[in-house]
Amino acid sequence: MKKFYIETYGCSRRYLDAERISNYFHANGIKKTMKPEEADYLMLVTCGLTKRTEDEVIGSIARLKRSKGKMLVYGCLPAMNLDRLKTIYDRDMLITRDIDRIDEFFTGFSKKFKDIDDANEVKSILPYSFLKRVSIRFFIHPLCKFTKLNLKEGLSGGFGLNRKTWALRISEGCSGSCSYCNIRKAIGSIRSKTVPELLREVDKGLAKRKFDIHIVSSDSGAYGLDIGSNLPELLNAILKKDDRIKIGFIQDLHPYYVHKYRKQLVELFKTRRIGSILTAVQSGNPRILRLMRRWDDIDNFRETLRQIKDSSPDLRVMTQVIVGFPSETEEEFLDTLSYVNNCGFDEVDIFAYHESLRTDSSAIMPKVAPAVIIERTKRMGSALNMSRRILL
Repeated sequence: MKKFYIETYGCSRRYLDAERISNYFHANGIKKTMKPEEADYLMLVTCGLTKRTEDEVIGSIARLKRSKGKMLVYGCLPAMNLDRLKTIYDRDMLITRDIDRIDEFFTGFSKKFKDIDDANEVKSILPYSFLKRVSIRFFIHPLCKFTKLNLKEGLSGGFGLNRKTWALRISEGCSGSCSYCNIRKAIGSIRSKTVPELLREVDKGLAKRKFDIHIVSSDSGAYGLDIGSNLPELLNAILKKDDRIKIGFIQDLHPYYVHKYRKQLVELFKTRRIGSILTAVQSGNPRILRLMRRWDDIDNFRETLRQIKDSSPDLRVMTQVIVGFPSETEEEFLDTLSYVNNCGFDEVDIFAYHESLRTDSSAIMPKVAPAVIIERTKRMGSALNMSRRILL
């Protein structure tokens, strides 16, 4: 019997991809192995979000390409930094947005990828233990605070460690155009599943007594823009399916959409059936936000957050910030620190700015010195009155 090996880096969406790809191999009679040297097929699911992760992926490619099996490098890195990837590997690659083309690389398979349901669970973190993966992927500052909720919500992108959760990938792609980000090159524009399709996935979870649903998307707030629907409509439909359902986590809910749908979201949060949201402010300074091409109405957003917290004090609100964006001054850094501290967030991910190739932010001058970025990142980690992670 032929065997496959799969190694995964990145966000919750890529882990769901890895689970679906694994099911694809299983459906075609291919058995999983934990040893790459035994594999006839090797899959590497990649990420390029941070410099540290990109370096690790490149190292894994160098290691895995020595194996005898046919290797496919899939994910975001082939779109985000193809030049670097080609210095070590110039064979079969597949970009995230083109996942449905995977059959082209496995022409002898009888079961097609389109016939494999999207994954709603990650049954194992492959191929290493989760704790080893975290120790490699993240630089964790000693000042970070961790709780059981961190493990459930933060480190695995909102799902995966708690076996009671049911991941509901509501869309792929992104509606934004952030100047520092080239992930959209890999994932494409927003593509939403229909409400009936998602409710069928909810039914599958209910049949397994999975009542804790986590909303997975690169751009949750933009859900439905392409199909004439919207996020509040979907959330209401999910909660009406069964009184036992709780939405434990909503991933990547852009501040613009939190504000746009604030009235509907406040009513939903009042039900106490939504546990937490991640809404990335990225900066607390309007000039930097405009350079980032992010929504810069920070005063309105702070008021929206106040209304949300007043309506549901138990709701956990998480955010992300980027430290050291090009031309960021000390005063603008302090604006971000003050803003995050005063908005009532419960948790923050602090990203040190990492310059990606061919992004608009790469042309913004002057650059903040790497040593200054690290110093500010650590300083923010020690100053914030909440759980925090530092990611390089």
